[in-house]
Amino acid sequence: MKCVLFDENLMGTFSDSVQAQFTRALETGHLIFTPSTVISVPCDALKFQIRFAPSLAKKPTASQQGFTAPKPKANPFLVPEHELRISEEILDLPTHNLLLNKFSVVEGHLILATKKWESQTCLLNVGDFRAAWSLMVRGSYLGFYNCGPLSGASVPHKHIQFIPIDRNEIPTQQFFDKIREVTQPFSQVQLPEFPFMHRAVLYDDSQAESEFFESLAAAYKRLLVAAFSAAGFDFERSANNAESPEKPDDIDTREVVSYNVVFTREWMVVVPRRAESGNCGVSVNSLGFAGQVLVKSEEQLRMLQQPDALRALLRDVAF
Repeated sequence: MKCVLFDENLMGTFSDSVQAQFTRALETGHLIFTPSTVISVPCDALKFQIRFAPSLAKKPTASQQGFTAPKPKANPFLVPEHELRISEEILDLPTHNLLLNKFSVVEGHLILATKKWESQTCLLNVGDFRAAWSLMVRGSYLGFYNCGPLSGASVPHKHIQFIPIDRNEIPTQQFFDKIREVTQPFSQVQLPEFPFMHRAVLYDDSQAESEFFESLAAAYKRLLVAAFSAAGFDFERSANNAESPEKPDDIDTREVVSYNVVFTREWMVVVPRRAESGNCGVSVNSLGFAGQVLVKSEEQLRMLQQPDALRALLRDVAF
C-alpha cells in the first residue's frame, strides 16, 4: 500500500463539512473571524504576502502572556469546545482532535491537537505525522508547528496548525519546484534564496504507508539536529528531545530551544529561532518562513514595505 498524498474524492466532502461547521460556529459566536487584507511585497526572489489585520492588535501575544501552561480548565485543547471540534463522523482520529481555530484570520484554519496532554516543546512523532496526513489528503493545506517560547506559539499544549492554500499560492513553493528533479528524496537541502539558517527535505511517496511516516519523522529529527548544529546548539541535549512532562507545570531544567516547522505534501522546512519578534516589533511564526507574515498596524505595514525590511525581519528572529 502506498502513502497517497492527495485524494480528490475525499476533498469535496471534507471541505464542505469544515465550511459548514465554520459558518455555524461563526453565527453562534463560538468562533471569531477577523477580516484582513493581503499585500504582496517583493523580498529578493520571493513575493512575500503581508496580511494586514488591524483589529488583532488587542489580542495578547505569547510574549505578553508568558509561555506558561494554563490550569487544565483553561487549556482550550484538552477539553475543546464542541462547536469548534470537527466531528469524528467527518474525520475520526484516535489520538488527536481536529478543531477550528477559534480566532481565525484565514477561513478554514484548522488545529490538530493531541487528546492527551503533551507539551508544545516536544518533538513531532510518527503518530502526529500520521494524523496530519489524514487531513492533508483531504485538501491542499500548508501545515506548521510552532515549537517553544520564541516560535510564535501561544498555547503550550502540543498542536499542529493548517491553513487551506493552493500549492502554487505558497510563496516559497517555487524554490522547491526548482530543485525537485535534482534532489534525492529525504536528503537534506538548503535553499540559497533563504536568508536564514534552515534545513529542508523533499519527500518520496513511493514507500508503504507505515514506512513513509517513519521516514518522515526520522527526516524531521535529522533536520533539527543539523539546523541547530549549524546555529551552534546541540539539539540532542535540549529539553525538546525528551519525553513530554506528565503535567503542564512539570519542570525540565534543561534548555528549551525554539524552532518552526512548515510542511506540505511535498516538502518540509525547519528553522531554529532566537527571537519571537523582529527589531521592528513584528511577531513571526512558522508562516514567516513560507513567505507570509501578519501585521496589526499601519505603522508595521509601512515598515515592512521598505526595501530589505522583510529580509531583516527574518534574520532578526532566526539565525
